[in-house]
Amino acid sequence: MAALPRFVYAVRGDLFLGADARTKFFDFILPVIPFMDSRNAFTLLKRKMSFDTNKDKHLKDIAAYINDMRSLQNLVNEYHVFSNIVDNGEDKIKLLSLVFYKNIYALDYFLIDKKTGVLYSFIRDYRTRKLHQNYLDSLEGKLDLLLVNMENLNSEPSYDHKGIREDIIFRYVPKFHMERIYFGTKNGYHNFNIIPTLSLIDDESEFLNFLSRSDELYLGYFVSYNANSLSPFDMALRTQLKEEYLNRKSIMGKDKNSAFIELQIKIKRIKEAIKLRNALSLSELIKSIGREKFSDIAQIYLEAIKSHDFVSKQQHLALCTDMRNGGLDALYLLMSNSLIMQDFMAYRSIFHEGSMTVNDNDFLKAVGQDLSYAASNSEYFIDDENRVISELVEHNRIYADGALHHQLMTHLIDNPDEHLAGMIVSLFSKSDEHILAVFSELYSRFGKPETFDKLIVIALQKNGYLDRMVAVLAGQLGVKFTNDIAISLITCVSPEHALDKPQYRQLIHSLGCRIISQLTEENQEEFMRHVQQADACYNELFEPITPTERYCLQFIAQKSLYQLTRHNVGIAVSCLIDNITPEQAEREPWTLAYKHKLSAVLITSVKISIHS
Repeated sequence: MAALPRFVYAVRGDLFLGADARTKFFDFILPVIPFMDSRNAFTLLKRKMSFDTNKDKHLKDIAAYINDMRSLQNLVNEYHVFSNIVDNGEDKIKLLSLVFYKNIYALDYFLIDKKTGVLYSFIRDYRTRKLHQNYLDSLEGKLDLLLVNMENLNSEPSYDHKGIREDIIFRYVPKFHMERIYFGTKNGYHNFNIIPTLSLIDDESEFLNFLSRSDELYLGYFVSYNANSLSPFDMALRTQLKEEYLNRKSIMGKDKNSAFIELQIKIKRIKEAIKLRNALSLSELIKSIGREKFSDIAQIYLEAIKSHDFVSKQQHLALCTDMRNGGLDALYLLMSNSLIMQDFMAYRSIFHEGSMTVNDNDFLKAVGQDLSYAASNSEYFIDDENRVISELVEHNRIYADGALHHQLMTHLIDNPDEHLAGMIVSLFSKSDEHILAVFSELYSRFGKPETFDKLIVIALQKNGYLDRMVAVLAGQLGVKFTNDIAISLITCVSPEHALDKPQYRQLIHSLGCRIISQLTEENQEEFMRHVQQADACYNELFEPITPTERYCLQFIAQKSLYQLTRHNVGIAVSCLIDNITPEQAEREPWTLAYKHKLSAVLITSVKISIHS
């Protein structure tokens, strides 16, 4: 009898559901135990790669996403092929990371060539600074709020909580008539129960209880039933005054000086973070954004990819599935650990001498189509600044608006070039609004603050546009970045270079004395020296809190750069004498000046005031 045919099947364990489903079809079942999975992939990967032990952490991170031996072997094979032919093959762990992403999340990797995909979108937005907005918008919002609080604090006339209560009470009970005019309650027609005014000022609980009372209160004087003048102190007004007090108190904190110091520290920290935004590496930015926000941004990219001309519906669904099932976790891991960076293209291509990248070629074509400075800076990033500048010069496009790209300007500033002067001349032939907009764009995008200062010197001092820029700023005070640009102008360029020195001086006056709160230790000396050279004279001084403010106010006092008023003299004298308040100095300025040998300073101030 002929032998019965026998069949051997190799099937996945999840093909049949339920224990009896498999036994119905097969006489004998032999399980296959996997040689590897994500738990032991690190050991096998380390054995095959022979990397230094300091790369073990990264290998473990990568191995966690490798689930079978075929994927691991293919990853290793491709790595060896790539390492022999591509640029930057010596940076082994970065090359391995990119090859890993290419193999495990192949669809997103190959969408790079179509200028789309999640990885491509993150890199594109990092290089065009759009990704920074996800981190910095919150910082700028916080800064705006702090500046509003600072402005409110500047306008706060009181120095502590008692002073606020005093300010509110004295609106209704004049200070010099406290013995005649009172708050109080009526008791019938013949009696008036007085609420002591001083107790409302000295005791906060008394003050708040007074404003919170539900009974009728009156304000005025009461001598007798026939000699009185009392007006109702309205409940709605009291509620409003209570809200005002609590709001002013919350802004002030413990006291005005402490609040000033705290606000100054917070503002300085946020400003420093904003200044350094363009210097943030991709990994630092990704960490700052955080995993949750990273996922939100990726979802926006996925939604945009849905309508891409070269991505089918099936590809989009597959990409979303990949990202949900480990893709985003892997990408966040690689980008936050500097394993995939903005230069990742160098790890997947062969360099040819004299070739131009796709990014640079697209930029040059856009400039030829009248690209605006705003779109230039927000939509494009440059791979080879020197090559792009050469091409722009060759095609006479170097003076186009789109050539005012922050990367190109940085290169021209750091590497002096004859064409930079022509670009500045072209810019200053435009409207005041356009000039300020371009300077603001560059100020916000330069990687280092000193680069902007260099531009100010080149454009305004060396090329003679100081007077024009002063006029531009004076006509647009209050516009974002105007104060920052004005500080850079006054710090870097002396009024001796101005043809219209009174206009320079007027800009200083328009900015006001409070502008010194935005100075730093690095620029305070030059700023004040140029203020003196401009013969500026501040009309209102303020009590300094920070070391920078104190340095500037002492300079103003010593050089008599202020109008002679009781308030200003009090501030000036108190700045020059330790442990003297402006109030004390205001009461006896000449006595203190004589005692501390400051008479010459005040005499000079008087002479300048009389001369003015």
